[in-house]
Amino acid sequence: MKKILVLGLTALLTTASLFGQEKGSALGIDVEVNEYKTGRGTKNFGTINGKQYAQGKSGFVFYFFPIAMHTLLNKKEDGQVLKTVKLEDKNKYFKRKKFEVTNFVTVGENIVELVPRYDEKNSTYTIYAEAFNQNLNSVELGEIYTTKFKEGARFLLSYEKYESKLLLKISKYESGALKSISYLFVDQNLETEDIIVINTDEDGTFTGATTYVSSDEPDITYAISTTKGDEELEGVCYQLDLEKGRDTDFDLDFSDLDEKKSNIVAKVHNNKLYIFGFSKVEKGDQILDEYFTQIYDINTKKLISHTTNELSPEFIIEPEIDAFKSTHQKAIDKGEYKSLRTHRIIQTHFLENGNILQLATNFSMNTMQNIFVYLLDEKGEIIKKTSFQVRQYTGYSAFGVHNNLEGDILKLCYLDREGLQARTIDITSLKTESELLLETKKIIGYDYFMTTTHYPKHNERVIQGTKLSKEQSIHITF
Repeated sequence: MKKILVLGLTALLTTASLFGQEKGSALGIDVEVNEYKTGRGTKNFGTINGKQYAQGKSGFVFYFFPIAMHTLLNKKEDGQVLKTVKLEDKNKYFKRKKFEVTNFVTVGENIVELVPRYDEKNSTYTIYAEAFNQNLNSVELGEIYTTKFKEGARFLLSYEKYESKLLLKISKYESGALKSISYLFVDQNLETEDIIVINTDEDGTFTGATTYVSSDEPDITYAISTTKGDEELEGVCYQLDLEKGRDTDFDLDFSDLDEKKSNIVAKVHNNKLYIFGFSKVEKGDQILDEYFTQIYDINTKKLISHTTNELSPEFIIEPEIDAFKSTHQKAIDKGEYKSLRTHRIIQTHFLENGNILQLATNFSMNTMQNIFVYLLDEKGEIIKKTSFQVRQYTGYSAFGVHNNLEGDILKLCYLDREGLQARTIDITSLKTESELLLETKKIIGYDYFMTTTHYPKHNERVIQGTKLSKEQSIHITF
């Protein structure tokens, strides 16, 4: 019986101690890995002026009943807890639930907590918010969004950070179908701007698959939304002026793209909207990959360039492990090759000479397999391309591929089965070198699905992972 009682306890400690440190250096990339003993249930969510902030729960669970459980805010520096504050369970706007993990995010110089609530009696959905300063004191509290809903309706809240503001996206569903998306900006003091609402088409075919695109102008962002057509992918670009509370839209020409076989990303650069992506095309008994680029003039809202690059099966399978490569090569020889993996663009660099450098990867069972590097001209035509193998554990794909461009050298740092890898790519020749920074056994076992990445400087990344009552901080300097 005593063993059962012990297993039912989940306590949060308010101190942290350094118990492990590793350092590595290769190809001009330095890494320092620190491990700390912390309390269970902590989650890092942001950094302000070099200090890390985390949320957690106090108390414990006894036979599924919470005992003395409260929401905590932690302020930390290099893993050491500087201050812990227990938040009140109830204020004049909302009540914090014992097992609930709300949305904490750093916005400008403050911390903002987003708390969505349903009022079934009055049929209203409301988002409350509380702002805290860097000393964890509450400075603002209130209601930032509310709307009426029909019985059975549900909402999905998500957000994107834009420097000193949050762009909130509230998706409304009725009978399982997406009916509208509302956008609004919230600043560090909980001040909001006008709400923009995009309603779905009357036929209810709006998928809500949306990618956000930042622009060179403050308070303007772009939402690229896709809609299911009969056989094709249809797209609309919404230009959202959150300061003035208005939006304009124009159609995107996706007539050649199959909605089930396409994966797109979008970027805004020099008053142009770039749509990059991969699509699968059928040729005989084969399914091949195409890489395409569309460029739209934002002022005229017209398509000015559409470039398609067919990727040979030999190029796609080049970085594969030998067993897969052999199997796929036999299919290629028979004219029966079928590309099944999902390709995604993970990084875009616009170069000073007008060219574009992109990193892409493919996934199988949520595990990153390979990385592809493309050097494009200003219209999206592939000038050069290369690839290399990245065999990651399933949990490590969330670690990501961190990179920094300095002159003609792109530096990468990523985690695979061997460990933390350093790699450089000469963007003029695409010549690449790699070297092991740290072995896997020195960093294995940490969960990066709930991780946060911080950017102390343009050439630095701090990635934090958790494991039970431990925390790992990986500081990369390019």
